[in-house]
Amino acid sequence: MADRRVLKYESPAHQEVKPDISETLLELKRSLPFLPGHQFDIDKVEDPFDCAVFEHKQILPHHRKSQAFDYCNGVAVFKEEAPGIGGIPLTGQEEVKVHTSLEIYPHMDGVGISVPAWVLRFYAYFQEAVHEKREEQYRVRKVNIYFYLEDDTIHVSEPKTQNSGIPQGTLIRRHRIPKADSVKGQHYIVTDLNVEKEVTFYSRTFKIIGCDGFTRDFLGALGIETFLENDRRVLRFYCVWDDTNSVFGDVRHMVIHYYLSDDTIEIREAIPPNSGREHNTLFLRRCRLPKRFHSNSLGAHLNPNGETGDEFYTDRDLMIGSVLHLYGRPFVICDCDEFTKEYYRETYGLENFDPLRIEDYDVVEENRAQELMSFFPIAAEKANESSSLAIPSTTNNLPKKDFRKISQFDGVTLRYSATLKSMKRVDQDRKFVISLYPADDSITVFEPHQRNSGIIGGKFLEKQNIRKSDGTYFTVQDFYIGAEVEFYHHIFVLGGADDYAVKFMDQHPEMFPKHRPAAQ
Repeated sequence: MADRRVLKYESPAHQEVKPDISETLLELKRSLPFLPGHQFDIDKVEDPFDCAVFEHKQILPHHRKSQAFDYCNGVAVFKEEAPGIGGIPLTGQEEVKVHTSLEIYPHMDGVGISVPAWVLRFYAYFQEAVHEKREEQYRVRKVNIYFYLEDDTIHVSEPKTQNSGIPQGTLIRRHRIPKADSVKGQHYIVTDLNVEKEVTFYSRTFKIIGCDGFTRDFLGALGIETFLENDRRVLRFYCVWDDTNSVFGDVRHMVIHYYLSDDTIEIREAIPPNSGREHNTLFLRRCRLPKRFHSNSLGAHLNPNGETGDEFYTDRDLMIGSVLHLYGRPFVICDCDEFTKEYYRETYGLENFDPLRIEDYDVVEENRAQELMSFFPIAAEKANESSSLAIPSTTNNLPKKDFRKISQFDGVTLRYSATLKSMKRVDQDRKFVISLYPADDSITVFEPHQRNSGIIGGKFLEKQNIRKSDGTYFTVQDFYIGAEVEFYHHIFVLGGADDYAVKFMDQHPEMFPKHRPAAQ
């Protein structure tokens, strides 16, 4: 059997030079037989000289495995929450650990009273939909939320009102209420309840609007003092959203409200009168706005507290000239109110608050409107008619009525099949029917409905006389198979005609000089 040596060291106070620990331990390891129970890992050895680092690796003072087997009421059980070697949690234990309020408030300073006897009271309300009455759409019901610190239980009660006709009293009995979005069964704790917050208990959302004096003192000692200092303090910014790149889009004016109490953002739209938009000005419901948008919110990463690990916008990100990205929509902040300017002066020491010119975006909107007028013929025609009525003209450019043609060709309609001459692939597949009325040279354009085309068919252009680019009007002489006619910046190619139109053009060559009759 190998010789075993006993190494003795003197205290560092009585020894001038430390021995080489690594050489001594390696020599001891080589002297032991290479058998189970006789070998050890040097990294697991406790440093006799309290050295924090040994061979560039951290040494744990209690490097042992935790006891995972135990007895509970005489029954052998397995403790899944037992940590790993050295008291370090195993992989995944922190993610599945359910947090309680006892992890927070026992470490408060100046708290010497028995904490489990305390109850926090919050004042809240919720909206209840009313389906029985036509005059009333919803009711606002006030409740009291009681939070018991001893076991994190919650009790929701509604004060009774005489002759209300509504069952009142206890709405939710006392128990631990789980979070709806928690994947580990986390329940509500003391940090989840705060003034100006919204909590959801079993698909019913409660808006907390206040609390009693004891609850305010307790949350203040707990370190949650933001709502006490910044309650009812709101920053207001004026911004614009340039949505002209989309069809029928325009420049929309928005107002951003930033609540300092809980760092939430609300966006409302400044709708001008007679704009044709709905009167609901709420564009974004009050919430914390993430800087990065996830298309699949269910796959967002959750931290141990059950919240998403994304970064959210704060007051440091909201400045004049900055761009706020709201789920892919850019909002340019142009100005703010006086309270917001004073807040940034006191908090960040800023002095320059030169606003951006919102009128510049209005000019872009007017240019966009002119482009839309040229693209949509019906709107352009109505605009031309209104302008002609507003500004009297000395010359009448409308074509003169030929009563001989009207009496001779009354009821005659020539139909041509046409396609759009465009670089867009979608417009190349569109088919149109152009109807020509020889009695007064008026024109209508109709687009037949095509299945799975993504374009709604119907009347494209109502019956009217259409002006050419040179100022004259289209006549029957401009229509023949193969001709290209331009209606309000839309070029149509006449690819064919019905049998009646072909026979009519063959019988009246003086009206259609460019028509080539088919060979007999």
